[in-house]
Amino acid sequence: MKYAIIGSGQIGIALARAFARKNIEGAIANSCGPETLAFLKEELGPHVAPQSLQDAYKSEMVFLAVPFPMNRLPFYGAVIVLGHCGVVLWHLLILARLHSALGNDQILLIASLVNLIPVTAAILLWTRCHKIAGWLLLVSLGIGLLIGTYEHFLSPSPDNVFRMTAGHWVLQFRITAVLLVAIEAVGCWIGVKASREETSGAHPVVA
Repeated sequence: MKYAIIGSGQIGIALARAFARKNIEGAIANSCGPETLAFLKEELGPHVAPQSLQDAYKSEMVFLAVPFPMNRLPFYGAVIVLGHCGVVLWHLLILARLHSALGNDQILLIASLVNLIPVTAAILLWTRCHKIAGWLLLVSLGIGLLIGTYEHFLSPSPDNVFRMTAGHWVLQFRITAVLLVAIEAVGCWIGVKASREETSGAHPVVA
């Protein structure tokens, strides 16, 4: 079996030295080219040779010894969507107190419908369908952002926070209106980032 090590940092070089001591046939490669690893030739001997990345990827087993930062978008997306679910429900409950026109069943139904697409997008962010997830998140929260901004801050409707008289429920309504704008704006940004993310090609690796 042919082995290759991708990465020439401390871990990659230590692994190459271990291969050389055990007389295991292999290669070591980095993104800068085999010429930058010439200083290892004498130390590693004939069993572990510097190679290009292209040649190293052809090995039967590849050891990946490079920094691999975790993609945090799925985590951030989940946090934003969960926050959105909670604030939407809180907002609707306050709206029912102010207008007395919504029952509990109606509130739950509306909250479920409003959050259905964002929740679906948050789940898809953890899969390879992150571009679809990004667009779903961007469109659903973007529409909510536009409607909420108009209804709560620009329109002459009774739900405009600037037209309401002061009161306990009115204060909470204003807080949730501002929170929705902030959460949906951040959610749109996450949607844009996810929709632009590229999926890297897979290679057989052993961490």
